Amino acid sequence: MSNNYLVYAIDDDPGDIELLRRYLEDIDECSIDMLAFPNVEECLERLVVQQADLIFTDYLLGTMTGIDCLRTIRNHNVDCPVIILTGHGDEVIAVQSMREGASDYLPKASLSSQVLLKAISNAIEKHRLRQVLEQQQRTLEENNLDLMQKNMELRMLTSAMNAASDQIVVTRLDGTIVFVNRAFEQQTGYEMQEVLGKRTNILNSGTHNKSFYADMWGTILSGRTWCSEMTNRRKDGSFSIEDVNITPVSNNMEVIEHFIAIKRNITEKKAYEKRLDFLAHHDVLTGLSNRLLFSHELTQHIKEAARTNGLIGVLFIDLDRFKLINDSRGHNTGDLLLQDAANRLRRCVRQCDTLARMGGDEFTIVASKISNREEAMAVARRVLEALSAPFVIEGQEFSLTASIGISTYPEDGETAETLVRNADTAMYKAKEGGRNNFQIYTDAFNHAAVKRVNLEQQLRKAIDKGEFLVRYQPQIQISTGKIIGTEALVRWQSPTMGLVSPADFIPLAEETGLIMAIGDFVMETACRQNKAWHDAGYSDIIVSVNMSARQFQNDALLNWLSNILCNTGLKPCYLDLELTESILMKNPESMIEILQILKGMQIGISIDDFGTGYSSLSYLKQFPVSALKIDRSFISNITTDPDDAAIARAVIAMAKSLNLKVIAEGVETLAQLSFLHELNCDHLQGYLISPPVTPEEIERMLRDECITRAA
Repeated sequence: MSNNYLVYAIDDDPGDIELLRRYLEDIDECSIDMLAFPNVEECLERLVVQQADLIFTDYLLGTMTGIDCLRTIRNHNVDCPVIILTGHGDEVIAVQSMREGASDYLPKASLSSQVLLKAISNAIEKHRLRQVLEQQQRTLEENNLDLMQKNMELRMLTSAMNAASDQIVVTRLDGTIVFVNRAFEQQTGYEMQEVLGKRTNILNSGTHNKSFYADMWGTILSGRTWCSEMTNRRKDGSFSIEDVNITPVSNNMEVIEHFIAIKRNITEKKAYEKRLDFLAHHDVLTGLSNRLLFSHELTQHIKEAARTNGLIGVLFIDLDRFKLINDSRGHNTGDLLLQDAANRLRRCVRQCDTLARMGGDEFTIVASKISNREEAMAVARRVLEALSAPFVIEGQEFSLTASIGISTYPEDGETAETLVRNADTAMYKAKEGGRNNFQIYTDAFNHAAVKRVNLEQQLRKAIDKGEFLVRYQPQIQISTGKIIGTEALVRWQSPTMGLVSPADFIPLAEETGLIMAIGDFVMETACRQNKAWHDAGYSDIIVSVNMSARQFQNDALLNWLSNILCNTGLKPCYLDLELTESILMKNPESMIEILQILKGMQIGISIDDFGTGYSSLSYLKQFPVSALKIDRSFISNITTDPDDAAIARAVIAMAKSLNLKVIAEGVETLAQLSFLHELNCDHLQGYLISPPVTPEEIERMLRDECITRAA
C-alpha cells in the first residue's frame, strides 16, 4: 500500500465515526486521513472538490441503506472503491452489496485496525486492478500499443495480482486456468505451472452438490458477480474454507471472455465460530450437552413423539454426597469425579438418546423411542449400577450413588419444561427415600412440590411480618451445675400453620438465600438479649449462635458482626459462633485466616455437630476454635452403644490434648450426665436441664441459681 490515503466515511452515528477514526489512527503501516459526513449528499459535494481513495458507508442511514448510498455514488460517476459497514451479519445483504459493486462488506463487531488495513488494501488493489484492465482495453483499442507496451502492462498487472494477500485466479469461459497469483500457490500448495491449462475442478472438495455449482455458473455466465463460501481441496488433500468472489470480465463488445476469482481463506475463522457454537451448547467440563441444548433436543424428541404417537422418558439424575466430597477434597477432585461419572453415563444411553449436564452434579437423560415406563426404569437401573463401582481419583477411592427421578411423555407433561420439572420433583422423592434409588413421578409428588412452594411464599412473608422468635437453651458446667451460657435457636410461629419445625424451614431458607435475613434477625436479637442479661447482673453469660454456610462465606461477615456488636453493646468475648465441620473444611486455608481475625476480635468459635462430618486433624489443630460440640446422635446411645461411647471418649480426649472445651448436646438422662462426668466433659445442654425457652424463663433460672447459691 501507499503511505498516505484519504478516506471518506458516511455515517449518521458520531460514536461509530469516532470508533472508526480510532481504528484507522492505530494503523502503523500507512497514514490514513478520514473525513466524515452524515449523509451521501454532503459526501458527494466534497468529492467534487477532492477525490477520495476509498469510501466507507454505514448500511443504515436514516431512510437509505448502504446499497442505496452505493448506487447514488455510482450514478454520480464517482470511480472509487466503497466498503459497506454494518451492525448486522446478514449474508443475503452481503451478497447483494457485492453484486452492486461494493468492494467489501464488514460487520462492525469484527472491526479492528488489522481488519480495516486488510480490507482497505484489498479494496484499493482490486480497484486498481480493474482500472488497469479497463485502461489496458482502452489503450489497445485507441492507441494500438505495440507488443512491448502490452508486455509491460501485463507485468504491472501480474505484479499487482501477486502483491494481493487473497488468492486470485483468472480463467477462460470454460473454467480453464490462465493465471494464478502467489497467494494461490502459497495457500493451495500448487505451483502456477501445475494448474495452467487445467480446469478449476481440480480444487473440488466434493462437499458441494450439483445445484451449488449450477447456481455459480448460471450467475457468472449471465454477467453477474457470484459470492459465496466454498470448501476447496489443497494439493495435500486437506480442506480450506474460502470466501469466494467471481467476477466476469467482458471485452469492448460486452462479450464475456474471462472470469476473475478472488478467494479469501476463512478456515481459521470458521473453526473459531464452530468452537464458539460448541461452547454455547455444551458443558466445558464433560463435553456433554448443556441445559440450553438439552432443552432444544428434548423439544425435538417431543415433536417426534407427538408425530408418531410415541413415548419418551426423562431422567433427572443428582449425585448423592457429591457436595461433601467437593467441599472436603477440593474442586479439582470434584471435577475429575464429574468427568468419570459423565463417561459412565455415556455408556448407559443409546445413540438416539440425549445425555446432558444441567449444572453442578445434576445430569439428565432423554430415553427416546421407548415402548413403556419399564424401559425408562431400565435406563435408571443401568445408571445406578454404572455409578455403584468405586471411583478412583488420583489414587483415592470414593463411593458415589445417585438419586433419579423419572417422568414420561405424554403422561407426565407435554412440554420440555414440565417434563424436567416433574422428573426433578421425583428425584427429590428418591432422595427422601434414602438415596441410591429412582422414583417415578406421580401427581402426589406435584402436591408436595406445591406445598413446598407455598411454604417458601409463607417463609418470605414471615420475615416481613416478624413471625420469627428466638428461644434459648441453657448450657451448664458439668462440674458445678452452673449456667455458663445459652444457645440461641430460631423458631417460626406462623398464624396459619402454627409452630413450624426448624427441620422444615431452615433447609428451605438455606436453599433460597432467605437464611441471610433470618440470620440477621437471630444474631442481633441474641446479642441484644445477652446484653440485657448482663445489665441485669448476670455478667458471665455467653450466647452461642449457629452460623450458616451462606452467612459465614459472606464477604461482609466481619463488618456485619462488628456492626451488630456495636449496635447492641455486647462485648465480643460474650458471643460464640457455632460452625459445622463442612463449613470449615470447604476452604480450610481461607477459614484459618478468617478465624484468626475473629479470635483477634475476641469472638469465640465452636465446631458444632462434631464427628458427623469430615475433619482433617492437621487442620483442626490450626483452627483457633475454643470448643467442640459432640453431636446428639452420639450422646443418645452413649450408655448403651459401645461405639458411641468410644467416639465420645475419643473426642473428649482429643479436645483436652488441644486445650479445647467440650459441650455435649442432647443430654436427656441422668445416666448420660453421669457418664459424661466420668469422661471429664466440660459442658452440656439438653432436655435433662431444659428445652429451648423464652428469655424470661432463662432469667428466672439465673435468678433461682443465684438465690440457691446465696442460700
